[in-house]
Amino acid sequence: MDQPTASLLPPARVRTVFDGSLTEPQLDHPEGIAVHEDGSIWCGGERGQIYRLSADFRHFEQVGSTGGFCLGMAFGADGNLFICDQKQAAVMRFVTATGEVERWADGVPGQRFSIPNFPAFDGAGRLYVSDSHAFRQPGPGIFRFTPDGDGELWYGKDVDFANGLAFSPGARYLYVAETFARRIFRIPVREDGTPGAREDVVRLGAALPDGLAFDAQGNLYVGCYEPSQILRVDSAGRVATLFHDAEAHLLAHPTNLAFRGSTMLAANLGRWHITALDVGITGLPLLPGRTRKRPAPRSVPTGATEPDTAIPAAAGARWHGPARSETGGEAKTALRGVRVLDFTQMMMGPWATQFLGDMGAEVIKIERPGAGEWERGLRAAGRLHGGQSPFFLAMNRNKKSVALNLKDDRARQVLLQLAATCDLVTENFRPGVLDRLGLGYDDLRKVNSSIVYVSGSGYGPDGPYAGRPGQDLLIQALSGLAAYGGRHDDPPIPCGSSIVDASTALLLAHSAMVALFHRERTGQGQKVEVNLFATAVALQCQEFTAFLNSGDGFERSEAGIGGAWLAAPFGIYRTADGWIALAMMPLAVLGDLLGMPELAAYDEPGRAFSDRDEVKRLLDQVLVKRRTAEWTELLGSRDLWCAPVQDFHDLERDPQVEHAGLIQAVAHPGGGTIRVVGPPAHFSETPGTIRTGPPAVGEHTDEVLRSLGYSDEQIRALHADGVA
Repeated sequence: MDQPTASLLPPARVRTVFDGSLTEPQLDHPEGIAVHEDGSIWCGGERGQIYRLSADFRHFEQVGSTGGFCLGMAFGADGNLFICDQKQAAVMRFVTATGEVERWADGVPGQRFSIPNFPAFDGAGRLYVSDSHAFRQPGPGIFRFTPDGDGELWYGKDVDFANGLAFSPGARYLYVAETFARRIFRIPVREDGTPGAREDVVRLGAALPDGLAFDAQGNLYVGCYEPSQILRVDSAGRVATLFHDAEAHLLAHPTNLAFRGSTMLAANLGRWHITALDVGITGLPLLPGRTRKRPAPRSVPTGATEPDTAIPAAAGARWHGPARSETGGEAKTALRGVRVLDFTQMMMGPWATQFLGDMGAEVIKIERPGAGEWERGLRAAGRLHGGQSPFFLAMNRNKKSVALNLKDDRARQVLLQLAATCDLVTENFRPGVLDRLGLGYDDLRKVNSSIVYVSGSGYGPDGPYAGRPGQDLLIQALSGLAAYGGRHDDPPIPCGSSIVDASTALLLAHSAMVALFHRERTGQGQKVEVNLFATAVALQCQEFTAFLNSGDGFERSEAGIGGAWLAAPFGIYRTADGWIALAMMPLAVLGDLLGMPELAAYDEPGRAFSDRDEVKRLLDQVLVKRRTAEWTELLGSRDLWCAPVQDFHDLERDPQVEHAGLIQAVAHPGGGTIRVVGPPAHFSETPGTIRTGPPAVGEHTDEVLRSLGYSDEQIRALHADGVA
């Protein structure tokens, strides 16, 4: 069919963002193009060059070489770049952490690549590779590889030069550009992962289709090598010309396409430049895959050139690889490549997302312009630390701060663009707040069908308590947590720390990981809801289960046994110089050590509980006579469970705290350093790291906006209008 000639985009919305004809190194006829998580643009050259262009388009360098001819490329979720190479007849992998180039796959047994052309990941981390076979000689078209590199010929029917690939929103179909047949077809992906029968989508007349990309509304974009144009195909199969360049000036034989926010980037094989088109609709992000290193990757074969020395276009430009810790060591992290859009505040959300950040995720924290998150001003003992709450500083490292006025529709548009690039969204507003702002789960999954959306609240999204304020002390009171500590005649005693907030934060992080793991397997996003009240009840699963099935209630001990349902000697006891905690232990053994043979009479379960107050008072009279250290040494000699009661002064000097590195220094947003609690979990291969301290309000707003394709003029306007 003949294509419309009138362009949807005026020339003012199409521009050359980088001209590499006169740079050193020169941008050598790029075909493949991919956008890194940091907003930088990567492309390849005809002599195997691997290039990186910084997110602000100001710094350009060659970071490596395949030694061949680079065609299509895509980033895996591990941050490594997968490149189809025509000369090598292989998929090469550029390891961003080291700059090493590996020969990752060259086909499958009995069916080697001829011209591997384009790589695309599905949501389960499987890599699909189109094989163009040979010029004017149709052949088997689509290979598929597991994250470990095991491959199969997934779609073995003949294709007349299989070229660009793109998954539809929801990943139900794989779209294929069939260049010399001048058409686009799609292959249904069945639930078991096998291909369905191909379905023609559109024939393109004289146009030669190359690269493909989807926007969040389901429109398909087709880069055409000839004539120099980009077409748009809507969900009904109607074709429009997004932009046609008869002079091949702004577009010069465009090939692969990649979205960065609502900006489409096109590689121009016919010249030496990258074109940006202001589409105005957020692009659909590539479904993230999880790739792992193969057991025995093959090196680049003999004869391939070594990576050239990176030569920046401006002084100081270098590709630094993955994020590094504040101590300068390389951050080998489990969640590298996971992007989190974080609307949370106080403890329940921020501590959860800090854990994700410690594990390597990129956490983008949304705050109010000016004041920032409410907890920044929450005083500890009536004081701030350098103008910031120590509570905020404790839970917001390894995050970027973006300041936006959520009540402004322009901020909403920014956030929709940002959500389209994210894997996970977290929020803990009262139920319905983000829905009313047009940023609820249903809104965000329209721009990112595989998004995982985790919502935290006080009591859940519905029910009789849904509208109540959810705060730790209130939840401790309502859930019964405060009712069973202390002595019988004491008032209810809440925990001295925000135990429900902290526990729900861990549950939030855990639930997010479960949902992301499900998405890795299936490509399917979902909404997850956690709440303080349910967590507080679940924290008491042992005690509440005992109550529900015993028919009796629990009464607190008059003498102060540490649990309303536990027998003696469980509790805290005064010593000559402090306090000691005794847990469960045989009373006869304890009596033998303390010179109290009378305790043996209580050493059976029924009496140890019924007479617990009597035992407690007997122990109170003896334990007060010696120092805590003496008691812990004595009881430890028989492996009886005890520990000194320490305050924060003691804890700061505790040798186990020092050994575990639980106190670490990070940068204060106002300058200098602060000491905080470090990552509590230890991973043998991917330990948590502290890469950055807590951010200043809006510290990364401009950086993130640029990564979405906003110009400096547009960013200044958002600041001037109080949107950012």
